[in-house]
Amino acid sequence: MILILLQSGDIETNPGPDNIHELSILHLNIRSIRNKLDFIRDSFSDFDILCFSETHLDANVSTDTLFLSNFYSTPYRKDRTNHGGGVLAYINSNLLHVRRPDLEIFCNESIWIEVKVKNESFLIGLFYSPTTADALFFNSLNLNIEKALELSKNLIIVGDLNEDLLNPNFHNLKDVLLINSLTNVITAPTRQQAILDPVIIPEDFPFLDSGTLDIPNTISDHKATYITLPFQYDTEGAFNRVIFLYKKANFTLLKQKLSNYDWECLREETIDEACSKFNDTFLDFVKSCIPSKNVLIRPNDKPWYDSEIRKISRKRDRLKQKFNNSGNLNVLAQYKHFRNKVNNLKRHAKEQFYNNLEMSISDFHSNDKKQFWKVVRHFVKSNNTSASIPPLNSFPVTGQNDYCFSSEEKAELLNKFFTSISTVDDGNVALPDFEYKCQNRLSSITCTPHEVASLIGVLNPNKATG
Repeated sequence: MILILLQSGDIETNPGPDNIHELSILHLNIRSIRNKLDFIRDSFSDFDILCFSETHLDANVSTDTLFLSNFYSTPYRKDRTNHGGGVLAYINSNLLHVRRPDLEIFCNESIWIEVKVKNESFLIGLFYSPTTADALFFNSLNLNIEKALELSKNLIIVGDLNEDLLNPNFHNLKDVLLINSLTNVITAPTRQQAILDPVIIPEDFPFLDSGTLDIPNTISDHKATYITLPFQYDTEGAFNRVIFLYKKANFTLLKQKLSNYDWECLREETIDEACSKFNDTFLDFVKSCIPSKNVLIRPNDKPWYDSEIRKISRKRDRLKQKFNNSGNLNVLAQYKHFRNKVNNLKRHAKEQFYNNLEMSISDFHSNDKKQFWKVVRHFVKSNNTSASIPPLNSFPVTGQNDYCFSSEEKAELLNKFFTSISTVDDGNVALPDFEYKCQNRLSSITCTPHEVASLIGVLNPNKATG
């Protein structure tokens, strides 16, 4: 049994990154973010980049308290006061991103973020204008856009700009769009009957989807706006793993096969060859005596996320893809229906989970230790670190300014780096003299198979390893 556990503790051979072919960006005027993080987690966790205006934060609010989930890196923020203004952005931790403060000198309440993938870079600007149709703000915005376009043509601007694009009397923003060959992709009102929260991109910039999301009045009097862009990056997703069904195992047969095999053959091999041969032989015996099954591991699932939500989410995603391909408005209406249904199911499932939490923990502690610790880890996990490794620059190892995006590339790079700094020349080196620290000596250690078997016999097999 110990050998089986040791073998199964190896690194998963096929964790496999999922190739994501789109980048989703959302903006919402949140009207104070501090007490609304749960709503954000429940409603917007499917988006890669979350942008919020009117965050109402100041220096007294620690960034640690704004932790959203391990899916996102530490947020970028620019505060005004705890009574108004401010902007903040969360970025998917699998993306290679950097803040661009050199572009934030034009407008007081703005954040610029550069996202890189392969040989392309995208500039995302988040803005808030506190004054309606402020000509001075839009003059600064125009200068800001001109500077940004010198660096990249892949420009996305979101925020609450406080000028209604549906009002024929307002022209400041329309002039900025016209001068810089930009367009707004949001066509529905975002607050009452006005479009105050546009999503702005170059006129020839491809995008897959855009629109608005209804928000409860207790959260904001604005609608959220979003855009989905064609984009490719690597992220850790679900993977398959073989699980042995020990309760159905034939341990008598396994012991018999292990006893009858001639292990003396391992003496004829090198250490590496003997180790490899032992692993292969032992696992062949295990597989022939212990039934197994393949299970899909979803490490990022919330404890309240169930098969019903997953089923409806898949239907929502298929309808979204169908609309992107056809442009059919009936399909769009169906997509919005299922999108709202998914959000409602998530809220209901989470509410039920927390309502039943006390009873569940008590039951798990008595009957299912694995599930008990899974729930505990969910609540005590670190609130200031990301679960994934961001893209890595290979320059320290290869001398080339390239980035590693996939899990395999990151692992290879880290392996090469640590082996390059861990090489020690121990030729012709003598061991230092050993100095005894006390008078007592332990001259020999005797350990019999019976003693080892006795210790193994008192172990609780239901306890977690480690």
